[in-house]
Amino acid sequence: MKALAAIETLEARIAPAAVFHYTDVDGDLVTISSSKGLSFDLMNAAHIVGGQLQMLDLDTTVFGGEFGHASITISAAPAPGGAGDGKVNVGYINAQGIDLGAVKIGGDLGRIDVGDGNAAGPALASLSVGSMFRLGKSTQDVNGSGASTIKGQVGSLTVVGDLLGTVVVQSGGIGAISIGGSLAWDASVTGSHGFITTEGDIGAVKVKGSLYGGGFNSGGGGVITSGGKIASVTVGGSIIGQYTNGGRSGGVLATGDIGPVKVAHNVQGATAAGSNDGAFVHSEAGKIASIFIGGSLIGGTDAKGGAIYGQTGVGAVKILGEVLHGSVVSGGAMGCVNIGGSLTGGTGSESGLIRSAQAMGAVKIGGDIVGGIFDAGRVDGQTVASVSVRGSVIGGSGESTGVISASVQLGPVKVGKNLIGGSAFGSGVIGSGDKVISVTIGGSVYGGTDDSTGLITAGGDLGPVKIAGDLKASYLLNSAAVVAEGNIASVAIGGSISTVGNNNNVGALSGSIRSGASIGAIAVRGSVRGTSYGAAILSAKNGIESVRIGGSMDYGKILAGYDTSGAVANADAQIGAVKIGGDLIASSIVAGARNLGADNFPGGSGLNADNVNYGDLRDHGLVGGNPAIVSKIASIMIGGQVAGSLNDVNNTDSFGIVAEQIGTVKIGCNLIALLPGAHNDNFAFSQTTDFHIHEI
Repeated sequence: MKALAAIETLEARIAPAAVFHYTDVDGDLVTISSSKGLSFDLMNAAHIVGGQLQMLDLDTTVFGGEFGHASITISAAPAPGGAGDGKVNVGYINAQGIDLGAVKIGGDLGRIDVGDGNAAGPALASLSVGSMFRLGKSTQDVNGSGASTIKGQVGSLTVVGDLLGTVVVQSGGIGAISIGGSLAWDASVTGSHGFITTEGDIGAVKVKGSLYGGGFNSGGGGVITSGGKIASVTVGGSIIGQYTNGGRSGGVLATGDIGPVKVAHNVQGATAAGSNDGAFVHSEAGKIASIFIGGSLIGGTDAKGGAIYGQTGVGAVKILGEVLHGSVVSGGAMGCVNIGGSLTGGTGSESGLIRSAQAMGAVKIGGDIVGGIFDAGRVDGQTVASVSVRGSVIGGSGESTGVISASVQLGPVKVGKNLIGGSAFGSGVIGSGDKVISVTIGGSVYGGTDDSTGLITAGGDLGPVKIAGDLKASYLLNSAAVVAEGNIASVAIGGSISTVGNNNNVGALSGSIRSGASIGAIAVRGSVRGTSYGAAILSAKNGIESVRIGGSMDYGKILAGYDTSGAVANADAQIGAVKIGGDLIASSIVAGARNLGADNFPGGSGLNADNVNYGDLRDHGLVGGNPAIVSKIASIMIGGQVAGSLNDVNNTDSFGIVAEQIGTVKIGCNLIALLPGAHNDNFAFSQTTDFHIHEI
């Protein structure tokens, strides 16, 4: 050990109690000062090898409590003539068994162990260093590491540069953390992690750089963990997690609440398999006050990396970029959510996800919602105040993907472009288990290649629905449909309703508008076109206020008295004014009636199937109802011609206008003469002879 000028005794009120000087490896003049203890003992505590301070050993087994609660400063200045860089690197401060005051080091600190474990006072009033473990084990002896243990509270932790080591605070927390560089794992530094872990609360956290997690076999890293609360987190760079086979990588974790979180750039998980814990902000038993991400939230392609989670709640969420395979999930309520780009699901479940177990505020998405493999690419909550999507909602290749939903109430939903069903059940869906306030689609609604795709649905009432383009089914069951078990206020479609699918393979109830109660006005600017394999259906259990179709209806059905499954349900059902600007071809308009098929008996299949044909002798009224009420169609106006199907298409079908009472019927310029009252009229009316007006 080489010492310079050595030992000084100074008046405690104006200077440190103990001072020791030495010359470091690059020629700096280093000063170690302590507010307590003797300079001679301080000199003996300094273990210097070749100018490197490998350890400052203040352990109680050597000095007792002499340096207890002492403030320690280790600083450097270039020697005369300019030798040195003005920095001093310290391998290890061993203060086990005692508490210290303010510790300040003008360079890198490899590690520190401090604290008597007594909760009566702080173990460390403050720690201020140039960096931690940036130089790895090179400044320590052969037993060196990057692991620091502090037994008790820490007033503050300030690191001018990077923190690559591990800081564990037992029986306490940290008042504030400021890191001028990054909290990181670095592949070039053996043993690096970048961990800060406390059993107690952490105050405001500011990291000018990034939280950068470790990769495969690294044990993770780039993580701040609190057993209590974290007051706030500000990251000037990104939070980056990597694929690990153990340990967390890149994130912030608290048992309790986390205050406002601000990340200037990305929160980005690994793209490899198994990266569940890569890039995260988690409150395991509390809430997150708010989230701001200046870049994007990016998760792993097949896992849940890039994850924000608050067990009891998440406040306002603002992400200027996109959410690509990432997720924001609240076990309680969630504030407003604003995403500048798209919300995209990946190949893992619950990726590309915004979810709240309770109420969710207004949601704005600047791009698309794109489904993934399973339960991915979706917005859902118990209640959702409103959802605005500038682009399209697109179902994915897995079930329940490309979805906007609420279990109780979904507020107004506006989609700037299209709602597109995917290739799996329940993909491309807007709906609620109960009520939907309104839905506006700026483009079209397209059914997908599986059941219940391209769907607007409500378990209760559905407010006004506006679709600027078409409602177009592809094939299979219940695709491209507007369905509510309660009332539907109104439906306006700027284009057409179509069930024309691939190879005429169209499932039942596709290309339909159906209510388990009543529907207000239905307005279709274009045409309603089904096929002989699957009719386009407009139906309600109780009644339809009015229907207006600007074009023609081909292979369509307007039904009152039928539930959403297509079963007969109400003998007293009503239909208001029906106006079709073009032709009525191979279609029926029916209120409170059913048809029993060729065998004139309930049930059956093929030609004996019920409610396939209408307008023949197998039409019957429905069982039940109020005897004082007749099922009625108020009026029908057809601008073009009325016909059934040609015999070379099907010589066994029939179509009709069927109810207990039909008000007025006008075909083209001709007002059809009907007998007044109910149960009177039954006659054929078309060139094909298979279309009847029938009052049952």
